[in-house]
Amino acid sequence: MDKPSNLKCEQATNPLGVATSLPRFSWIPPKGKRGSSQTRYRILCSRDKAKVESGIGDLWDSGSRESADCNLVPFGGAPLAECGHYWWAVKTWNEGESPWSDPAFFDIGVLSPATWKASWISMPDPEFETTTVLLVEGSINSNRHVPAKLYHAMYFRKEFPLAKRPVRALAYFSGLGYGELYVNGAKAGDHRLDPGQTDYARRAL
Repeated sequence: MDKPSNLKCEQATNPLGVATSLPRFSWIPPKGKRGSSQTRYRILCSRDKAKVESGIGDLWDSGSRESADCNLVPFGGAPLAECGHYWWAVKTWNEGESPWSDPAFFDIGVLSPATWKASWISMPDPEFETTTVLLVEGSINSNRHVPAKLYHAMYFRKEFPLAKRPVRALAYFSGLGYGELYVNGAKAGDHRLDPGQTDYARRAL
């Protein structure tokens, strides 16, 4: 029998920065005979990939549950810690018991303002400078010299030593405007135009 596939946590594959300590899991059960469907499932969750691969869920073991649910199944253990890295796997029953799925992972993000210890960094507030703007008044275009503050793209760089080679590292950053993170000259992640635009007076992603 095939194993469950397309494992997702909060509707994303191996997501980073999940915004809840009680996430929900989804998967595609293995195909059975025509007209058959999943009858039971069992989910494991652990901090350790090896434990999940060994059939151990030390943070949560749902046990064998009679259910056809395979979409947005809620985590049933104690609330998970912020900024934690977790592994999970699922097996299902249809005409028989499936093998365990390949393990998948997810990270819980920063959930409380008190957890965020960083402070904002910025360029000095620039002085007013005279700049030229193009004004359109009716059918007439005209250039006008006006005072304005000219802000430029900012580049912040900091060096720090590591005593040992890291096994895994995760950086959290936010900006009022778009930003990109580079480590040793290489871009971290595959996103562009992050973080998303919001009303900065109310929320910064």
